[in-house]
Amino acid sequence: MPQANFFMQAFLGRGGFPAGSFFFGILSFAAFIFWIWMLVDLLRRDYGRNKTEKLVWVFVVVSLNILGAVLYFVMEKSKK
Repeated sequence: MPQANFFMQAFLGRGGFPAGSFFFGILSFAAFIFWIWMLVDLLRRDYGRNKTEKLVWVFVVVSLNILGAVLYFVMEKSKK
């Protein structure tokens, strides 16, 4: 089983800290920053008299988190 030991050592590193957790942490932080960026963009955008559309987007972005932010990015940023 030396091959399994190699993969465990590659994943855990020498100190036993999972390298995957570090990269997952960076990815999670980037997703959080993207979510905040889309939420701020949504709140600053002027929808004119159509306040219902803005309210629906706020509900979608807040309730669906990163998925809602990606949906907002794809659908609203493509209108520009």
